[in-house]
Amino acid sequence: MIKGFNRIKERFDIHTKTEINLGLHRIEEFLALLGNPQQNLKTVHIAGTNGKGSTLQFLRNILLESGYCVGTFTSPHIEDVKDQLSTNEGAITEEKLDKTFNYLLANSNDKQEIERLTDFELLTVLAIVYFSCIDQQDIVIFETGMGGLTDSTNIISPLLSIITTISLEHTAFLGESIAEIAYQKAGIIKEGIPSITGVKDPVALKVIRELAAERHSKLYVLNEEIIIADDGNQFSVKTPKRTFMHLQLAMKGIHQKENSSLAIMAAEVLRDAFPQIENSHIEKALKQTVWPGRFEIISENPMIILDGAHNPAAMERLVETLQKEYPNRKFQFVFGALKDKNIKVMIEMLEKLAEKMTFVDFDFPRAASASQLAAESSLSDKQILTDLSHLVEEINKLKSEDIMVVTGSLYLISQVKPHFCKYLKNNIITL
Repeated sequence: MIKGFNRIKERFDIHTKTEINLGLHRIEEFLALLGNPQQNLKTVHIAGTNGKGSTLQFLRNILLESGYCVGTFTSPHIEDVKDQLSTNEGAITEEKLDKTFNYLLANSNDKQEIERLTDFELLTVLAIVYFSCIDQQDIVIFETGMGGLTDSTNIISPLLSIITTISLEHTAFLGESIAEIAYQKAGIIKEGIPSITGVKDPVALKVIRELAAERHSKLYVLNEEIIIADDGNQFSVKTPKRTFMHLQLAMKGIHQKENSSLAIMAAEVLRDAFPQIENSHIEKALKQTVWPGRFEIISENPMIILDGAHNPAAMERLVETLQKEYPNRKFQFVFGALKDKNIKVMIEMLEKLAEKMTFVDFDFPRAASASQLAAESSLSDKQILTDLSHLVEEINKLKSEDIMVVTGSLYLISQVKPHFCKYLKNNIITL
């Protein structure tokens, strides 16, 4: 987010803080100055370690198919920071982003009030103002940035809260145990508002159940109120209201069937407020949904896959999907990751499949260096690449049986994808 967002801030001479600084007091105070525009929004709130973006995209497309105007606030971006705020027409335009910034400046007593915010808080404020005052939507789906309880997006009062999965992550900020992290993510559960979860870890699920009960939130749990029957290419989902049969997905992996089932349950909960939702809309949306950076195939000849798996739980799903979908292929991994992640475990998972690994540097403050990553690898065929623009040269070395997989961080994907797409287009390779 940082480089692209900084360019936008420079145009308006705004200097917010780039560091992570959780808490709601700054954004609460600032939005109060604007008349609390978040109170005018109908929203869904999604938290979780993995699966947030995919679940959001499934639900977004269900609502789009049903004829609603749907805003989304996601993080991080894949190609441009403006992608994080989108409507039916796509990412926010430069013109509308400028209009939103000007609205903030015009309605703030002092620019210093804006500059008390962190980057992510400012982006959250921009989303709230844009969707409530500039380009009003029927519903807006918010994805948390980190955690939930003290994440700036928790300023909203949603119609529904969704917690996808929970595993150890961001321990310096969210706590060192599954229970502590679950408490943070379950912080998006609101009094009397229904909630949905795909969490399977018993410790985390216990925390979620207790908080849901305490806050009188009706809780729908995967494998309990939400049942998946997988028949291979097709699957069915049973909710307390009905059963959806012969469902198909464009996105690969059993985890996407789980994410889509959470979106189905969400659509069921939302039907009273959004009565245009029909079963056919759900079925069509699932079949068409794709999500950048999530097992995204950007080329089939040669085969190149981008997947933002950034922790062991996500990496395990990636490895499972690769083994199932491409059992007789050879894998070359391009890997970059943030230094606060469990790097060694992720590398070990990939080495079970890897013919070759290329460790790369990328531009992000918390990124581990390519040399640090390579030092954790025991694979004989490995290399270090410090300039991402040279990564395209590796495409020429791929053989017909090879699959190149770029993984380890969505921040890495956001920087690799433009290089790859430009190269593939200029070299007339099928995209």
